[in-house]
Amino acid sequence: MSQKKLRWGILSTARIGMNALAPAFKDSKEAELIAISSRDKTKAQEAADRLGIPRAYGSYEELLEDPDIDIVYIPLPNGMHPEWAVKAAQKGKHILCEKPIANDAELTRRMIEDVGQYGVVLMEAFMWRFHPQHHKVREIIASGELGRARLVRIGFSFWFDSPNFRFDPAQGGGAMMDVGCYCVNISRFIFDTEPVRAYASAEFDPKNDVDLSLSGHLLFPDNTVSLIDCSFRMAGRQEYEVICEKGMIEVPLAILPGAGPARIYVTGDSGRQEATVEGLNQYTAEIDHLSACVRERKMPVYPPESSLKNMKILDALIGSARSGKAVELSL
Repeated sequence: MSQKKLRWGILSTARIGMNALAPAFKDSKEAELIAISSRDKTKAQEAADRLGIPRAYGSYEELLEDPDIDIVYIPLPNGMHPEWAVKAAQKGKHILCEKPIANDAELTRRMIEDVGQYGVVLMEAFMWRFHPQHHKVREIIASGELGRARLVRIGFSFWFDSPNFRFDPAQGGGAMMDVGCYCVNISRFIFDTEPVRAYASAEFDPKNDVDLSLSGHLLFPDNTVSLIDCSFRMAGRQEYEVICEKGMIEVPLAILPGAGPARIYVTGDSGRQEATVEGLNQYTAEIDHLSACVRERKMPVYPPESSLKNMKILDALIGSARSGKAVELSL
């Protein structure tokens, strides 16, 4: 007999939930989406009708009161994450919380502690971690064929000029929080360790005082380095390269590779070679992973403690850009 799928609800009709996560349930083996909510019942119903979601609620509270929902996805603005994660936990709902998990490390720490009191599973939504292209990169590095990885160079940017929560400091706005968080997360994954020093410079919005562009330097143990740039003021890019002692690996579509086969490029003794990695819907993989963790009562591959470390690094980079000084890290 097949297992019953875990049932999900979404808090809000945010674009990422509508365009990315909700459609991913169609191919999920572990989960089904049964409810969506908005502060406007009409918006919730329109979204439910468009996406084939059975239930629509006119408030987030109503959705959390639904006893049939096992897991909630929170794609609200960053500053609202702690409040609604705790409210979801109080109702016994497990949580997939959009990145970044909160506005700073202290808020993240308190959120994790508060949610932890209720025995639910909490995971930050870094969907890229479930795509096999990044595991292929680590596999190549671990093989030793290119020597030790010495440098990661990673950039994520797009031109964005429409006022919304990304420009609101109270909601954790800024390029580092919105797209730079991916760069930090990937750097930690590639080196499989934590940085010891952060240094950055940035262009800050003169009106809202959030970073529009930020360039950062993360020093890892053994003098390995990650060079990060993120921006709302550059052409669209989402790429990284790993420079090793005897070659390099390039990942041209690092964050949103699409569902088809992914391509990475490896330069070594035999020149530059293309490697094809089987594709998948990384949002579906994320949904299935968290659902399986809830069902099996185990910790996600990316646990809350790692989310806190990521946030400490974001704080350090933004703090360095403001002060002009390097920040020592102890994670």
